[in-house]
Amino acid sequence: MVKFRRLAIPAAAAVIAASAFMGGCSSKEETAVESSSEADGDESQTETEGDESQEDADSQDDEMAQVEADQEKISAISPSKPEDLGKVNSLTYKGLSFEAEKQVEVTDADVESYLSGSILPNTPIDANDDEVRSGDTVNISYVGTIDGEEFEGGSADNFDLTIGSGRFIDGFEDGLIGAKYGETVVLDLKFPEDYGNEELNGKDVQFTVNINNISRTLTIDEFDDEAAKLIAGTDTVTAESYRQQIREFLQRNAELNFKSGLYNSAIAAAVEASSLEPSEENIDWQLDVALTNYDSNLQYQGLNLAYYLYMLGTDYDTFRADLRDQAAEAAKDVMLRYAVCEAEGLEYNEDTLNSYLEEFGYTEEELDAMASEDEKQTAVVWYLAGQAIVDNGTVTYVDSLEAEAAGDMAETETEEAADDENAAESEASAESEAEEAESEIESVVSEETEAE
Repeated sequence: MVKFRRLAIPAAAAVIAASAFMGGCSSKEETAVESSSEADGDESQTETEGDESQEDADSQDDEMAQVEADQEKISAISPSKPEDLGKVNSLTYKGLSFEAEKQVEVTDADVESYLSGSILPNTPIDANDDEVRSGDTVNISYVGTIDGEEFEGGSADNFDLTIGSGRFIDGFEDGLIGAKYGETVVLDLKFPEDYGNEELNGKDVQFTVNINNISRTLTIDEFDDEAAKLIAGTDTVTAESYRQQIREFLQRNAELNFKSGLYNSAIAAAVEASSLEPSEENIDWQLDVALTNYDSNLQYQGLNLAYYLYMLGTDYDTFRADLRDQAAEAAKDVMLRYAVCEAEGLEYNEDTLNSYLEEFGYTEEELDAMASEDEKQTAVVWYLAGQAIVDNGTVTYVDSLEAEAAGDMAETETEEAADDENAAESEASAESEAEEAESEIESVVSEETEAE
């Protein structure tokens, strides 16, 4: 059985590259070979520009010190559920009517989309038995010489280059097409006249390139039984059986998304119908949970929250303050869960934990790896409260809540437009009547018409 990674919703919308360079090359080394658009910014500065650069460097040092200080604050966060969640002024969770999205059925198009968009691009296969072609990623070692002499930045070892990316000067990448694994290719090229480096502008250059490895991302049309075996790492699968496993995986995720959406809609309806005043401690707890989750997700991508905030032009204290209103709403949500469970006589224990694990397809070990004890308890209480609200309410299932909201908005706008049109017609009619009255009767009648 092929295992796919569980689908997840990213916590951060943007991904910032932590490093501009790859392989064993420094930035200075790469500029000697990469295209002129990347080399233009590496010209030596004038004395005045040098002074400005020093000021910029000092400013950046201060900013990096702030980033380090912020990350220390973030690393020190330890979310803990407070004793006082807040005051429940009124609790209404029975007899509610609310909407939830229908469960999505996985189609053939969904399977092909996941295969071509998520699997194939992220699982390149070994292509060392074939020639290099456009789109391949080749690992190369190269040495560049001008008039037989090596020059600074013209050499690198074990550098990964995607053919067709346009990263290197014209002729470099195209010159590797057709080469084979283990071959040495000699490229006689010329730097552009406006390359951006006076020592290299317009110079003839020779690169000796060794092909260390060739890897290839397959297209959907190339996905066959052999490709399925290579990607899955087993001889027991075929292209058809691999697609079936994708379908089952997507269908399971569709079921989980449906249940999550249902319970979220139920809890949201109950929060709206109730009167809740979250405590400051509860709000701070929600902030701590959100910020540690943000940081964990970014660290999974090789970053951290402090640096991410720096790139966004803000800092930790400002970001935390900006999130407080959202955290207050999340705190009401948590209050509602615990209040419903208390009213229903439900609690977090081994039996309800096992019920949650079975419902959402986790093992206890998987949940332990993802969540603290407080987070596990809050998740189970969410599940129990959501079930209770659904069992005691009326659910209308719609194709999409977003589409439904958009439809309602469009209907409102249409009604408003019709009202505006009717008002305009009435105003025009009134003006016409006033003009007629004014032309027939002077003075008093005219004034009365205008007053109307």
